[in-house]
Amino acid sequence: MTVLLILGFVLLIVLAYYISKKFNAYTYKRFQYEFFEIVSSLFIAASYVALYIVYYIYDKYTESSTLLNAQVLIVIAIVILVIVVIINIKRTNLFIGIVGSILQFVLYTLVTLYFILLIGCAIGSTTSRYRYYDDCY
Repeated sequence: MTVLLILGFVLLIVLAYYISKKFNAYTYKRFQYEFFEIVSSLFIAASYVALYIVYYIYDKYTESSTLLNAQVLIVIAIVILVIVVIINIKRTNLFIGIVGSILQFVLYTLVTLYFILLIGCAIGSTTSRYRYYDDCY
């Protein structure tokens, strides 16, 4: 089952890559603007990291100062996402900007999930150097 899950995610990543290349080719030909580039991916990744930290803070802590920090991070993450949408709309038209932004968010989420799965598999596949046997004494 794990192999099918990994293959499914790999297939999803290949499909996401294909969609992003086609969409970038279309928007570059029409607007001379590419949606899937390093700068926008870094902004969205920073926003996702902030949202993950907020999720962790709300899950673990109940102090009012810590929750206030989490709320500030939520605002920062939302502002980053809104700035990305505004830049996309400004460089293209309204419809393509909104559709491209939604596509960015969905595809970057899939890529993030894939890398989390990959990191989890890498951590889970490590073996210990030391083997303990109960009957060696």
